[in-house]
Amino acid sequence: MTMRFRIASIFIAAALVLSCGVLAAGHVSLYAQREAVTLEETTLLGDVSAVEGVQVEIHTQLINQLFWDTQYTAGTQPVIHTDYTHYWSEQPNYREWDRDVLRADFCGSMGVTSPEWEEVDQFGMQKPFNDVASRCPAGTENYTERVRLRDYYEYFPIYVSTVDILPDGGSYYLDGSESVEMMMQDFLRSQFRFPVPEDLWVEFTVGKDASGAVTMLGTGSVDDYNWESLGISTVRTEAGLFFTLSPDMRADGTTPDFSHCTVERGLYFLPITLTPYEGEDFSDTENLLTVSLDTEHFRTVCPIDADADRVSLYQSNDGNWLYLLSQQRGEATLTVLSADTGEITSQVTLFTLEDRETQALSRTYLQEGYLIATRSDGAFALVTVDGAGQAEISLAGDFSPAQALECYMDTPVFDYDGERLAFAGLAQQFNGCSFFLGVVSAQGMEYLGKYYHNQDATSIDYQSCSPVEQDPLSVQLPDAA
Repeated sequence: MTMRFRIASIFIAAALVLSCGVLAAGHVSLYAQREAVTLEETTLLGDVSAVEGVQVEIHTQLINQLFWDTQYTAGTQPVIHTDYTHYWSEQPNYREWDRDVLRADFCGSMGVTSPEWEEVDQFGMQKPFNDVASRCPAGTENYTERVRLRDYYEYFPIYVSTVDILPDGGSYYLDGSESVEMMMQDFLRSQFRFPVPEDLWVEFTVGKDASGAVTMLGTGSVDDYNWESLGISTVRTEAGLFFTLSPDMRADGTTPDFSHCTVERGLYFLPITLTPYEGEDFSDTENLLTVSLDTEHFRTVCPIDADADRVSLYQSNDGNWLYLLSQQRGEATLTVLSADTGEITSQVTLFTLEDRETQALSRTYLQEGYLIATRSDGAFALVTVDGAGQAEISLAGDFSPAQALECYMDTPVFDYDGERLAFAGLAQQFNGCSFFLGVVSAQGMEYLGKYYHNQDATSIDYQSCSPVEQDPLSVQLPDAA
């Protein structure tokens, strides 16, 4: 027993020495160049003098232990400075993603019912699967039937998989309810009834092993239906939940039928209260909150055009305003509402949409004091919102020249000084440290350039440098510096 322990200890020690050796070797090879980060500029459009004094910060790392914070001042005589930090232990390096406040759809956790722990259709669409599975022979890998969904449902069942309304570290107290998700699911089903089209056919596939146990499930839409999505968009405030529903059934943009719902199509508000639990049964649980959905005061805040699609809802970075974006009747619009009262404060037309295929409302980027709405062909509208909630298009432009030169606006960063918009983004889709930088004004794109980062050519034991996960890049115009 002792000998085994000693041998194991020797192997562990050897492994530690080896791993430390790899890190040490990598560290030594980079130590001499620890602050020798270089950026090689290539002008793609315009003149580099247009970005004179613009500062870009890029944060990179290797194996979550070696970190570089580089500040680059662009222009005809660029200046670069790098701070290097080394840790002997791995450091946290992850991105904090925005959480889904409410996630719901028409399919849920689809499959065959497990009667020992669930009711039919409780957590997902199951009636068609149960029916098809009953005719699937044992030992059949792929048994498929094309069924008419209306034979099982008059209205689409709504399934709620996520309700995230708790403050960090809080816990729910549910008095007689199975879950907050079930509470919300029951509420949505009571208000929203979307008829299943008579001509909606769906393929359901089931596989079984030799004993008859279900081993595989699958679905496939027939024709041009996109029936699974409820098209939900939400904003959570202290008072409750604002949300929209846009179940676009067809690829050709056929609008959803709200005629069987208890409310017209619109932006809705459901009051939600979280109050401290005052009972004695769970006195040892910290931050225990009682949840209440105030369904009696559920209301439509404002109507949404029956023909609208690509509806999305956002909250301003300061929390004061709601931004409702949609496209309808050949134009894309922004409606600004008070996050406290739901009162509409302003509305602007963002774009005209002459060609639905190439000019659809696309991504929206939220910034401090403004937002940037984009169209699928690259056009953008920068909208400033003042302290009274009045929106105004302060700059209209076009990102398509950047996209044509493979500078894609996937996760860009911006800075706006009232006249010019600077933008930057990582040049490679996967892990690359190089980036692009551009400036747009009312006169058009004044400059676009790519900046090759020398760490893209560096690797140690097949480990490559990469940007940090959280906020790897920032840009700042000189007037704002």
